[in-house]
Amino acid sequence: MRRLNDFSGRFRSVIQQILLLVFSGCSMSLMAQNDFLDCFLMYTEQKYEETANCLTSILDSNPIDVMALNQRAYCYLWLNQPEMAIRDLSVALLFLDEQHKYPSKDNLFINRARAHRKIGNYIRAFDDYAEAQRINPMNVDTYIDRGFFYLDLKCYDASAKEWQFLFNVDTITYDPLIWLAKIMIELKELDRAIEVLDEVENRDIQHPLLYKYRSDALYMQGDHKHAIDDAIDYVYFDQWKTSEAQMELSRFYDIEPDYLLEKISERVDNDPHYNTNWLYVRADFNRFKGRYREAIEDYNTIEKLNPDDHEPVLYIRRGNNYLSLGDYDKAITEYDIAIKIEESYWPLLYKAKAKFHKADYQAAILDYTKAISCAPDFYYSYYMRGWTKTYIHDYIGALEDYNTSIDLDPNYAYTYFARGEVYKMMIHEPQLAEDDFNKILTLENEIFQSSNCRQYALLHLGRIDEAIAFQNEILEKYPTSGNYYDAACLYSYLNRQSEAIESLNKSFEKGNRDFIKCEHDRYLENIRKNPEFERLIKKWKTDNKD
Repeated sequence: MRRLNDFSGRFRSVIQQILLLVFSGCSMSLMAQNDFLDCFLMYTEQKYEETANCLTSILDSNPIDVMALNQRAYCYLWLNQPEMAIRDLSVALLFLDEQHKYPSKDNLFINRARAHRKIGNYIRAFDDYAEAQRINPMNVDTYIDRGFFYLDLKCYDASAKEWQFLFNVDTITYDPLIWLAKIMIELKELDRAIEVLDEVENRDIQHPLLYKYRSDALYMQGDHKHAIDDAIDYVYFDQWKTSEAQMELSRFYDIEPDYLLEKISERVDNDPHYNTNWLYVRADFNRFKGRYREAIEDYNTIEKLNPDDHEPVLYIRRGNNYLSLGDYDKAITEYDIAIKIEESYWPLLYKAKAKFHKADYQAAILDYTKAISCAPDFYYSYYMRGWTKTYIHDYIGALEDYNTSIDLDPNYAYTYFARGEVYKMMIHEPQLAEDDFNKILTLENEIFQSSNCRQYALLHLGRIDEAIAFQNEILEKYPTSGNYYDAACLYSYLNRQSEAIESLNKSFEKGNRDFIKCEHDRYLENIRKNPEFERLIKKWKTDNKD
């Protein structure tokens, strides 16, 4: 402890010397310097509210302390209180005199412009940037900030001029070129954007956004293989955020799947430092393509590489692949391991889902209740518990859960759909049902990669042709196993059995192996007695064992 105190004392002394240099142009007592040092240390620890309170104490004794006003304004910007920042900066500008070396007048205007931007006062922000430029035409912060300001407003030509000016002033700095390329991509000047980014790379710069934006431009040009190359490099240089990596690469899953798998596998084999991360990415790709056993093998390899260091996510994801294979007992075993490491709502939710698919509804409800106790404000747990309650005919309990879910998140369309079903088919309140189905139409105006609900709302509103047309649009854009399963449910509900069977078969071809769900889903009831349904399930179950 003594050594720690000695280090803290030395650190404070160094910081104090640095601040004394800053304060050299200010009239400030030693006591005030020490008070300000305390505030500064809190600020470096990102304790913005405490810092603001500390600076307020300084300002109580000297309300026109320009440096304290400026620093408190920074805190207010971090705390998302731009009006308070504007107030402090306006007072600071009023009392700033020529003796102050810090903060400079142009920087006060830049900070106030940032605050105005946060609340949409774009004209005042523009005026403050212009004044900052007039005072000090060579302050690069003015041009950087104004470049982003124009970018936010989609004034791409004006933004490009700011970045071009910065590059002309300092040809060593690469950031202006990267943002200039970003603007050119927005303007669809793809060749020029790629040329600019190539120029950055030729300077031996390995900035993540270089690869990100060039991948975007190449993707838009249809040069998907080179776009994948850059996307892989972006993932590598962006300090490895695995979930973001998967999102970045997912757009190539259906376009160039073989090449993408090849490049990811190369990284698995040749990048030992990030080997585990690449295995997670490959497992995600295999899961998307319906290669659940291959994904499980990747997770098994991760477990072997790090036998004593595992996060719950490994077992949750491996369990999800067993869940997709319909092997619910193995899935539950994986979720139990994750829960033993850390009891949280995610593995509990998946465990409940596995029990639901086993038709063990009461046990599923208990696990959903445990998940709710871990995260009482998470809407999805209530939605799923309500959905499960309908299978044991507890419609009043289901409605209570749906109402709570909607209170917590009024924008999740499927909760309205589930509640609308209860109103329509179970307690016979057609007007309340219609209200819920119409609400879905206001919430969903676009096509998502999964979990679309609009077609079902149109179905229950009797707008059959529109429902089928929307389902076809979904499949045209995202021909995934889940969306073909939705089509099978839609056609089965309409008793169009041949189209339902065909869609279900497509779902299996795309990787669906959730046979027990098929045998219990209410929407497939009309085709379950069809011999073709039984033959289809038997065929794919046999293939699944192989």
